[in-house]
Amino acid sequence: AADNREKRELFQNIERQGNAAEQLFEENNRRFNDALLVHDVGQAISSLMNADEMLACVMEVLKCRSGFDRGLVFLCDEQRTVLRYRTSYGCDAILRDRLASLELELLGEAYNGPCVICFHRQAPILINDVAELVERLNPASRALVEELSGASLISVPISYKGEALGVLYMDNLERKAPLGQSQINLLTGVAQQIGISLVNLRSIEDLQ
Repeated sequence: AADNREKRELFQNIERQGNAAEQLFEENNRRFNDALLVHDVGQAISSLMNADEMLACVMEVLKCRSGFDRGLVFLCDEQRTVLRYRTSYGCDAILRDRLASLELELLGEAYNGPCVICFHRQAPILINDVAELVERLNPASRALVEELSGASLISVPISYKGEALGVLYMDNLERKAPLGQSQINLLTGVAQQIGISLVNLRSIEDLQ
């Protein structure tokens, strides 16, 4: 009996050590991938002189390295009255056409979804269960969220030195591991890089 107990304890210790090693490997792999994402986004932003090309390259990097099923960028107009869709990945042609014709009003109460709230608060929004969000939305925002059919999402503001420029919206179409602060930090860094690049490109255009 004592031998059996010792064997069980040995197997349990080996299993715990194996699980810890696997978790450490996954964490190191995630950090390495995040570092590559930041590097690749920086390369895309520094090498392109056109906003649409820059945003398209950032979307491609996020598609390959972020782990999210879909990403969208919304930018505001000069008067900051609406958010307009600019680019994305993970959207089919029908959804892209629908988004291209959409204006998320920033004034009034027609839209109170994650993109508009994120823009107004200038703070990230994380939702691990979109289904729980739907009931709290106004009809226009509810219709959009239901059309997107995401399971979980993160929205982070795109800004530069306090100037609100838009929103980076990332979501997963199916339930995965819960989203957390590490993803918020990563996407916030990407959004900040987008904001710096947009302002720099705008300055270059003004000089030409």
